[in-house]
Amino acid sequence: MSDLPTLEDVARLSKTSRSTVSRVINNEDGVKDETRERVMAAIRQLNYQPNRNARAMATGQNHCIGVIVPRTITQVHSDPFFAPVMDSISRVAHEAGYSVMLWIIESASETSWLDQHLSQTRQIDGVVMIPSLNSERLFRSFERYDLPCITIGRFARQQENFVDIDNFGAALTAVNHLIELNYRRVAILTGRPESNSGHDRLLGYKEALQRAGLPIDPDLIVDGEFEENVAYEMTPGLIDVGCDAIFAMNDSMAIGALHAIQELGKRVPEDIAIVGFDDVPRASAIKPTLTTIRQPLYKFGEFSSKLLLNRLQTEPHSDDEFLKRPYVLLPTELVVRESCGFALRHGIMPNDSPQRA
Repeated sequence: MSDLPTLEDVARLSKTSRSTVSRVINNEDGVKDETRERVMAAIRQLNYQPNRNARAMATGQNHCIGVIVPRTITQVHSDPFFAPVMDSISRVAHEAGYSVMLWIIESASETSWLDQHLSQTRQIDGVVMIPSLNSERLFRSFERYDLPCITIGRFARQQENFVDIDNFGAALTAVNHLIELNYRRVAILTGRPESNSGHDRLLGYKEALQRAGLPIDPDLIVDGEFEENVAYEMTPGLIDVGCDAIFAMNDSMAIGALHAIQELGKRVPEDIAIVGFDDVPRASAIKPTLTTIRQPLYKFGEFSSKLLLNRLQTEPHSDDEFLKRPYVLLPTELVVRESCGFALRHGIMPNDSPQRA
């Protein structure tokens, strides 16, 4: 036999026909259990690897999913949100026998190219995508040529095929926590308010102020673009207008604000309190440690890829009823650490587990 075993080699060793081997490989019906076991034993003995192109032609699937991230390469590498999400997507896909192809698209022209490329080649079976303002047209075009897509987060008015959190409720919880600690000039570092998550978190911030009878001061609302360096640059302006606390829409911005405050000779939380969003590893490593809303970052990748696999396979990838819904909303938690001033106000840190947001 040759160094690279063929379908005929498997058929010869298992004493079956080529078509029978093909049916076993593609998990089709009509093969006796004894015969199927004999073919599988031959495949293992020969270390036979099915030809991906031939299998795709036979089954209509490439066993490859795409991940589309409409961000710059710098953002993907610097934002700690992406690493656990990508890790969990890859793990679930590989366990199910799927490879993963990543596209980082930075411009409208790249988005148009990818749309045309995927519509013509169909080299992937489905997509996991992180939404952005410029990627909604791409998402809608997938619907036109029947390419399944699950989003992490969602577009406005999107009713299904997403994994997300209650961004409004989580932001409400974070700002309520600061108000309960008697902060009255709570600023917010937003992250692209035109995005669905940014929009909902801003609404949660405003709702918390309104419920407490506090004014909504436009001077306390600053766009940090989800970027640590931008938040660092914008924070001195918030100090100038007299904020006593900052809610940042992600931990990267919270850390940028913390560094700016410290470099100006002020203390966190004694002079200005901070609450972040995400609970990335740095949140518990910096000093003071960061109070934050914990998002289940690994779960985003895990559930988005499982939802997609369920859409792709005739037999569901999982029997979990959770994954048979049209979308998944994951829980968040308020993790109280040092930066919010809880210990400063009460003399002790809370002993209970993180509070569900």
